[in-house]
Amino acid sequence: MDDLSGGAGRTGLLDAESALATLTDRIRVATWNVREGLPAASDDVTRRPEALAEMVDLVDEFDIDVLALQEVDFTTEGESEVLSALLTRTALQYAATLPLSESSFEQGKRAGVAIASRYPVSRIGGVVLPNPQLSATRGRTVMALHDKGMVSCTLDFGLTEVTVASLHSFPFHRFGRDAREPAFSGIWKSVSAALPRSVSGQVVICGDFNTEDRDLVLGSMASPMVRAFDEMATHNGMAIDDILFSADLSRGAEPKLVSNFSDHELCVVDLVSRW
Repeated sequence: MDDLSGGAGRTGLLDAESALATLTDRIRVATWNVREGLPAASDDVTRRPEALAEMVDLVDEFDIDVLALQEVDFTTEGESEVLSALLTRTALQYAATLPLSESSFEQGKRAGVAIASRYPVSRIGGVVLPNPQLSATRGRTVMALHDKGMVSCTLDFGLTEVTVASLHSFPFHRFGRDAREPAFSGIWKSVSAALPRSVSGQVVICGDFNTEDRDLVLGSMASPMVRAFDEMATHNGMAIDDILFSADLSRGAEPKLVSNFSDHELCVVDLVSRW
C-alpha cells in the first residue's frame, strides 16, 4: 500500500472476492465532513460537480479503503450525489447510510452520515442521538439544532471482522453550550450502546465530534480506544474530526490531513491489525 503522501490509486470496481484477496495487515481509513458535496462558504448547488470531482480524485490518490462521511446529501428516497460519485467512480463499492435531518442547502432534501467501503459491509445499524432541542437567535435568524447520529457496519475480512462507525455529533458551541455539561451525558453513552459488537472486538469510530474533548466518547466505551489525530486542527482551528480505534489495532504511518473543497480536512490514517 502506498504511503500517505499519496500516489497512484487503484482504479475500477473490485468485486467481493478480489477485494478480500487484496487484504494485508493494514487498512486505510478516512473520515470527512463533505458539507453535502458543496465547496466551503458556498450554498450554490451548481458547484457540486466540481466538488465531487475533487472528492473522487482524493479518494483515488490516497487509495482509501474505508471512508466515513458526515453531512452527506440525500433525497427523500435516500439517493445521494456524493455516494453515487464514490460508488461509481472509485474502488469504494459498498455503503451504509443514515439520513438524519433536513438539508442545510436544498429545500426538500436531507443530510446524514454514511460509510463507503472497498470491502463488503454487513450488520448495518444506526442511531439518532437524543436531540436536546437547543435554539439560538442570530440577528433575524433563529437556529435550531438539527438531528445528528451515527451509522455503523461490520467489515468482514474472512479471518476477522472490524466494526466501523461514522459519527456526527451536535455543535453545542454554536449555541453557547458546552458538550461536557451533565445534561448531555446520555448523548455520549448512546454512542457506545449503539455499536454492534464484532467477533474480534476491533472497533473504529470516525467522525465529526464537534468538540475537542474526545474523552466524552472514550469514557463511555467498554474497552480502551486510541485517538489517531491527537490535537491536530481539522476545522476552523479546532480538533473536532478524528478516528478512534480499539487497542488491538495500531496506527501505521503518520496520519495525514488533506485540505480540500470542504471546510473540514480529509483525515486519513493506516490502521494495522493482527488478523
